[in-house]
Amino acid sequence: MRLSTVIMAHPARAALLPALIDACAGLAPRIVFDPDPAGPPSPLRTAKRAWAAVASGATHHLVLQDDVIPVAGFVEQVCRAIEAKPEHGLALCVNWNSPHNSYYARRAAAVGSPWAPLSTTEWMPTLGLVLPADAALGLAAHLHRVPDDFVDEDEVVVEFCRIRGLPVVAALPNLVDHAGVPSLTAHYLVSHAITLPADVPPLEEGHWSAMAAAEPFLTERVTDVSRRRYTVELWDSECSLRFVRDEAGEAVEHPFSWYWYDWCPLAGIDPREIVAAYREDATPGVPPEIGLEVWAAGFLLGSDAATTMRDAPAEALSPALPPATAAGLLRGVVASWVRSGLVPEDLADLDDPARAALVDLGVAAVAAARTGRRRVPTAAAGR
Repeated sequence: MRLSTVIMAHPARAALLPALIDACAGLAPRIVFDPDPAGPPSPLRTAKRAWAAVASGATHHLVLQDDVIPVAGFVEQVCRAIEAKPEHGLALCVNWNSPHNSYYARRAAAVGSPWAPLSTTEWMPTLGLVLPADAALGLAAHLHRVPDDFVDEDEVVVEFCRIRGLPVVAALPNLVDHAGVPSLTAHYLVSHAITLPADVPPLEEGHWSAMAAAEPFLTERVTDVSRRRYTVELWDSECSLRFVRDEAGEAVEHPFSWYWYDWCPLAGIDPREIVAAYREDATPGVPPEIGLEVWAAGFLLGSDAATTMRDAPAEALSPALPPATAAGLLRGVVASWVRSGLVPEDLADLDDPARAALVDLGVAAVAAARTGRRRVPTAAAGR
């Protein structure tokens, strides 16, 4: 495996580059600047050059955007990840509140997989993306067919991968996070990785090879149009279901989702059961209406994970991640749900212990649904 690495950058963010280059020490990253920095903002314009800049003799090509923060040990982990999935596209970050992929990543974490197959219709997470070298060059040619004023290269990237039949999976935990600097293209939502570095303990050597045979079953849950597909959202302090009907031509980012209590029977769950389980052991320090929404989101996620695991044979679920890693991964994706899913006023009203208790509650809900226990463990109800 020989990795070619490029950072696509804008001169306005030059101050971010030294730290990013240091974090990539050993990969010899090259900088590809926006060829028209004074022109209308267009990541697509720079991406065309970045994906074409595959080094001679490379087997894989990594493109990082200039506003990412790699995790500690980034070089070692990205190389191990590529070695585990050499024929795949690898997304190193999933936005914590994207309509579909954020949930697919949370579901994979709830199953205990270090890999989350991604949507073939939602825009590609391109903050950090690895492709096989021949696919990278093919992508560059594909991008060059699109006018720069299209702007959003992530939508063109997913189109290319879909046409080519290239499977793309997200690494769990994510290996880069968004730095949180203002967007150059007027995207107003603040987004971070689905997991943050503090959420997960140091990874063991075999991390990226765990549950390798589970991928087809996770992929089926993403792509099988014959089943009722949905994602679970936590947004504006409410849990809701978003039914996935890309085969019907519905826009990924459409604003319609459906309140969980009214629609979770379509996911095979009685909402009264969710409410009853939550009321058995409420969470101190957390407003009950917020606690119920987080509980519902976790319960629906856990139920979906349990269904996925029942569909897969036992051998597909091994070797399993170490318990501490699996627990940290699950806690990480629930924590990012809480951080991104509550309205700012609700989040500000919670002190650190209450936020931690709310994450505990979400994790307990996942476990309750996943294992068939309907009562929240007392120890998880608060700290």
